[in-house]
Amino acid sequence: MVDSVQVNDSFHTSDHKLLSYNLNIAKKTEDSAEIRYDYKRMNTNGAREELRMIEWDKVLNGTANENSQWRILFRIQRKYVPVVKKEIVSERRCGLLTKP
Repeated sequence: MVDSVQVNDSFHTSDHKLLSYNLNIAKKTEDSAEIRYDYKRMNTNGAREELRMIEWDKVLNGTANENSQWRILFRIQRKYVPVVKKEIVSERRCGLLTKP
């Protein structure tokens, strides 16, 4: 939204005029949190131990379907990788524009 438009003096060697105005480009969004997994703090020993206990021959040779294979990996991820919630700011402004 543009408001407070003012026509100022012209350039020295031109017939163009300077304009000054307020530009409001803030966008309102809902507050939310983005969930990310923090693999740097993952309990690798626990995950390795649990992966060792799985009978992979049965899982990979057709006794289990593809979805159950993914469920195994997601279960281990949820169990051994901590979650980090990153807050998303409800009002964002363009970083290129600054107030004088």
